[in-house]
Amino acid sequence: MDEEGQERQLNIHLDPDHLAGVYANFANISFSDYEFTITFARIDHEVEEGDVPGVVVSRVNMSTRFMRELLDAMQDSWSKWSSRDPQPARDDRGRLGVVRFKRVRLRAPAHLLADLREFYDRIETGETKLEFAAGEGEPFYHFALLAPWERFDELAAGEEVFDFQDWDARAFYFHDPAGNIVEVVAHRGLEDPTGLSELGLVGDTRAMAAELQKLGLELWDGTLAEDRLAFMGERGRTLILAPSGRGWMPTGRPSERHPVEAELSGPPAAAVELEGGLYRVVRS
Repeated sequence: MDEEGQERQLNIHLDPDHLAGVYANFANISFSDYEFTITFARIDHEVEEGDVPGVVVSRVNMSTRFMRELLDAMQDSWSKWSSRDPQPARDDRGRLGVVRFKRVRLRAPAHLLADLREFYDRIETGETKLEFAAGEGEPFYHFALLAPWERFDELAAGEEVFDFQDWDARAFYFHDPAGNIVEVVAHRGLEDPTGLSELGLVGDTRAMAAELQKLGLELWDGTLAEDRLAFMGERGRTLILAPSGRGWMPTGRPSERHPVEAELSGPPAAAVELEGGLYRVVRS
């Protein structure tokens, strides 16, 4: 309040360099007699052996009084968020269950289209209609197909299995006739595990993420930091945003930009084009 009893408003300037913010999935809190320090970090859960690497993305020092005010404000915001109506139902692992890959159209060399049709006729692609059209050069992609958790060991017999403990998932990989890096992944507890689980989009991850947010797709894992992967959507069904040239698991083959058309279920009904029209993503 000022001397006349009128409430004063905050006028805070946000530097454009800080507009995008940073992503953190780990925080450490320390304190002294005079202040608290919160250190935010991005931990890389993709590394499966040895120490888990991470990088500090921000460190904030604050007075004990402000720490108390911050706790109160966070509790108030959490209470409001958790009581939203309507609020999408989540399971115990944060999955929303509203995103489905209805149709995905990719490119392949014309002389391989018949081989691809025959190959995927033998594979259960479930709720996703997977299509290939003739494309220039030798396009390749990374995408993943869902498998039931209880059938995974049977399907993976003789294959190298990768455990993604943070996602409570297991996977193995193979190449299809066009050289696409195809993953078969099982998520424990995922309902209706059919269709595509992941689809890689290569390019400017920040720009793509900003457009995908218009479709209600949020960053739920990963980071938009340079040379890192960002996961947009939800556990079990997600778009993977990758910088050009970053290696795909498990071969390390550098990622490339090739045309993609994808139709996803769930609101809002809208469409975006990414990377100058190279990718078109629709929700319906």
